[in-house]
Amino acid sequence: MAARSATTVGSEHSAGSARWRGMTRPVAAQEQGAGEARPWWAVEPVETTLLDPAAREKLLAELVAGPDLPAVLGPAQLAAVQAAEHRLADGRRLWLIVATVTEQVGILPLRDDRGRSAAFLIDVGDHVRLTRFSENGQLVWVNHSEQVLQECGPYEVPCGCCCRFDWRAFGSCCHACLYVCIPPSWRCLACVLISCGAVCLWASCPGGWGCTCCCLVPPG
Repeated sequence: MAARSATTVGSEHSAGSARWRGMTRPVAAQEQGAGEARPWWAVEPVETTLLDPAAREKLLAELVAGPDLPAVLGPAQLAAVQAAEHRLADGRRLWLIVATVTEQVGILPLRDDRGRSAAFLIDVGDHVRLTRFSENGQLVWVNHSEQVLQECGPYEVPCGCCCRFDWRAFGSCCHACLYVCIPPSWRCLACVLISCGAVCLWASCPGGWGCTCCCLVPPG
């Protein structure tokens, strides 16, 4: 296991940031789900750079000015904001923010060096749920039947959830986060996403995100 070392990376967001190889590379990302096409954001990072505060704030401001983060966040406030740059196995660079909205809800906005962007509002409860998702400026709502809508409570809305989220695979996907992934929590999810990328989120849902759950009405 490689040791993490602080170094400077020549990129638009990374001055003075910490970079490491090996320790955080996803190790289970090849366990893909149900024959789904791999999304552009679900590619293994070969190098991870944690952004320093100045670079983190610059990235956050850029994502706030974009179309996806405001669409899923609404007026809610962010806490425990972390940011990273991932150099991906296909040669691209991807920047992402991981932040807490509530104790079990967090947000993941990201973009790559080809101008693509997305944002996920994730609820970690008895299921891992995508309360809101926006990609390239298009807010995606979960398809649901009238029956599901009627089954949700007065302060709940239908939302997409993983049909069979594998927490063991998710934690194993990122060895650096194993110690925070027992028990499963948003803290675990945040550690894995910032360290090893959204590929772990995709790879740990072999049944896909086609199931519908009821989520508390998200902020905004």
